[in-house]
Amino acid sequence: MRVQLLLVLLLKLVENAPVGRHILMKKYLKQFGYDTDNMPMAVKNFQQFHHLQINGKMNEETLSMMDKPRCGMPDDIYNMAFHGPVLQNRNLSYKVENYGYLVPSEVDEALKKAFDMWQNYTELNFKHFKRIYVMRVNFNRLNHGDKNDFDGPGQMIGHATPPVNNAQSDIHFDLDEDWTWRGDNGINFFQTAVHELGHALGLSHINETDSVMYPYYTYKENYSLTKSDIARIQYLYGVRDRSIDNQVVNPTCIILNYNTIFVYENLTYVFRGKYYWAFNEEGYRIEEMRLINEKWPFLPSNIDAAYVTDSNKVIFFKGLQYWKYYKSRLLKNYPKLNYHGYSGAPERIDAAVKWNNTLLLFKDTEIWSYEPGKGSTSIGKVNNIVNAAIVKGNDLILFGHRIFSRCTSINTNCIRENISAYFKCNIRNTTAVA
Repeated sequence: MRVQLLLVLLLKLVENAPVGRHILMKKYLKQFGYDTDNMPMAVKNFQQFHHLQINGKMNEETLSMMDKPRCGMPDDIYNMAFHGPVLQNRNLSYKVENYGYLVPSEVDEALKKAFDMWQNYTELNFKHFKRIYVMRVNFNRLNHGDKNDFDGPGQMIGHATPPVNNAQSDIHFDLDEDWTWRGDNGINFFQTAVHELGHALGLSHINETDSVMYPYYTYKENYSLTKSDIARIQYLYGVRDRSIDNQVVNPTCIILNYNTIFVYENLTYVFRGKYYWAFNEEGYRIEEMRLINEKWPFLPSNIDAAYVTDSNKVIFFKGLQYWKYYKSRLLKNYPKLNYHGYSGAPERIDAAVKWNNTLLLFKDTEIWSYEPGKGSTSIGKVNNIVNAAIVKGNDLILFGHRIFSRCTSINTNCIRENISAYFKCNIRNTTAVA
């Protein structure tokens, strides 16, 4: 059923009929992965995912976004994971099963460029075969047997199945689109193919508008994978060229400059910009660079501070707001302004940690203890600004720029070391990112 094509026109026709409007909105949102049991929240989630004004109302801006051409795969806003299943073989073949009315040589040329774009950064190798295949490409119309119907010209332009049994993927393009091979006079097939191939390799949608895995189609003049695209695909399929220039992550250590550090469920998480790394209790990295939004949806970049509550919730601070998560789920009614939950606390804190039943907040070189209902009390100073604080055993660990201090009491009996020692970096064998 062509939900998207009719959406805007029908909404205008039924703008005075709330029931009809509600049904159309619900059908569209449900089709693309939004929980429509709570419609205002579903609309807000859609608006937040796509960087629109968040008001829970189907306004002109939201309708305009819904009317744009897009991929038919859902927006999994609660689990923007790096991947679903992955293809186990690194040497992959693909076959075009049906070209429709299109010129085979033009399709083949564009597909090769799309496959090369992912191959250039990974250990994958792609070959075009006419008989044996792991990935199958088809041009289809309307109902084509996979329960994810196309809708004619416009709106849904393609979709792909994640790897089936870690062994095979299907990529489908809507034959009714006005495909173009160069430029933006129509739907650019090469750019669409790169996106759908990402799904076929196991990548999900992401809400970064410059990413090739953003759900809505927009022609880009200089089309290429972003750093987050490269990080995600390398996480799945390794790195082709081990030189520093071709890796998003320095393989030995890059944690010399960061936004915050906290410990949750025996893992130490390090945040920098929009990325995070995870380390085990011994200080060895167990997860390469990943996007923060992959694990904590809707959390902004450049977090100021984070700590874990006694009830195992994670509190993130940025500016004058804070977010509360249980595992990877943002709790209802968050984010909130700091004064709603931390009235009297210093503004724009640098670090936070719960130690000996006391919440410690760090601002510039000053340490504050915070007690709900009573506010903050200054309890001392440090020599250097604290960027992050965690507890390890009975010790308080304070992280500064390139150093950390292990303290048995606040700002006394502290042993200072280079931060590279904490994260098991081999500085001599790598170029660290400051």
